[in-house]
Amino acid sequence: MTELPDIAFGAVGAVKRCDAAQGSLLGVRRRMASRYCAAATEALHRGEGGRAVALLVNAVRCRKRGPAKRRLLSLTNEFGMLRKASYEEDARHAFFGVQLSRYLARKRTRRIATPAEADMLVELLLDTWQEQWEQIRRSNGSATELIEAFGRVRIVFPYVELPPDFQDPMVEVDFDRGERLQPERRCWCGSGLSHFRCHGRIQSAAELGIGKFCPKIS
Repeated sequence: MTELPDIAFGAVGAVKRCDAAQGSLLGVRRRMASRYCAAATEALHRGEGGRAVALLVNAVRCRKRGPAKRRLLSLTNEFGMLRKASYEEDARHAFFGVQLSRYLARKRTRRIATPAEADMLVELLLDTWQEQWEQIRRSNGSATELIEAFGRVRIVFPYVELPPDFQDPMVEVDFDRGERLQPERRCWCGSGLSHFRCHGRIQSAAELGIGKFCPKIS
């Protein structure tokens, strides 16, 4: 019987250690996904739907297949946000999310500081939404078209704005394809989710309300 050289035994040992490390990593990812799912359930029980969606997205990033993905798809709408009772509510919350992101991006503190500021934001956003809703409803556009339309709406918020060059949001680009990211395509991170349900997801007002106060949008 031919004896294997020491280098061969070393290679076999390295492969076994690599397999063990991969198995250990998969176990860690499964445990993390389970913890995210449990935290999402608690968030839903507390009425924190936006946070629950964010936690489920993290669970799917840890483990592509399983109950987390099925639950996420059942809970979210075409904007990647918590599904509401009607299309109008889904669109309104997406509009608020787009505009609040823009508002906070221009603030140095990136937070809503007082209840008065939160009330001001809700009033401005609701007034603007009521002006835009009929036109939006008649357009019957896709989620991508609606998000682009929401971004074109300019609200004059009562604070000193950044120069015009900084007002427009960044354009997300797929460098592999050499084109703009399409929300319906799978996310670049490899989660298996569409871009709209993963890194392109619109954050809710509750998630964007960093700090002590947050606009309450019904």
